[in-house]
Amino acid sequence: DTLITTGYIGSRQMIETMERQMPLREMFSRDSIDFFSRMSADEPIELFMRYWHKRVSTTVDANGGIVSLKVAAFDPEESYRLARALLDESERMVNELSLKARNAALAESTRELKNAEKRLVTVQHAMRDLRNRSGVLDAQITSKNNLSVIAELRKKRIDLSVQLNQSLRDLAPERRQIQDLKAQIQDLDDNIEKIERQMTSTDPEQRRLLSEAVTEFEGLENERKNALLYYNKVLAANEQARIVANRQIEFFTPVVDPVVPVSAIEPRRHLITSIVALVAMALFGFSVVIRKYLYS
Repeated sequence: DTLITTGYIGSRQMIETMERQMPLREMFSRDSIDFFSRMSADEPIELFMRYWHKRVSTTVDANGGIVSLKVAAFDPEESYRLARALLDESERMVNELSLKARNAALAESTRELKNAEKRLVTVQHAMRDLRNRSGVLDAQITSKNNLSVIAELRKKRIDLSVQLNQSLRDLAPERRQIQDLKAQIQDLDDNIEKIERQMTSTDPEQRRLLSEAVTEFEGLENERKNALLYYNKVLAANEQARIVANRQIEFFTPVVDPVVPVSAIEPRRHLITSIVALVAMALFGFSVVIRKYLYS
């Protein structure tokens, strides 16, 4: 931003912008300005840029990156207004460039979010098609449900077996209560055997298709998890980009605000007067020496 600012202040675009805001050429070409310091109001923009670089200059502190702006005009109020306008226009330009960059980043993030969402939806549709094609709502869930049912049935059988052993201590095996417990245990064994037989005694071709469906489903499930993880990351990045794009960022923090000058630093009247006097004395002395040499 520092290099952009210094380059923009000395550019033709800045001069043209300032000319639309104030009578810039009149400020530097009025008749009250001495002949050697003023410029011609009819000079082309290329020559005006050379003159501009003499009147408006910037320096950059290499350590702190602070930009110093120096404006030299022939009226204190005009000098202040020009310096203020240069700072305001530079800040506007840098903010505009930053806004374009932030909007571009937001647009790119939005496009990537749409791609991530499309990828996730594609995987979800593939999993749905696999369920419908294989005739199993979810092979993994079905297998887990069967195992859960078997575990629950075995737990009940253990409880009934414990209850049966305790009852046999006090009751005869012929009693109705004992016979009912044995019948319940037998029913549980039959159900467990039936479920296990259904899980293992299917047709080999059907088992092969089911195994392939489970394998494909596991691959799609892993891909779905990766797509969902990537989607969440892109969504967070998109939200951050949106927040940054809507934030008003202050790029210019003036260390010293422009002030209206009190006294002029140019022209240096005492210095110029002294130089003119010394030159005149030197010419006078030189002419005396020459005259004396010629008439001797």
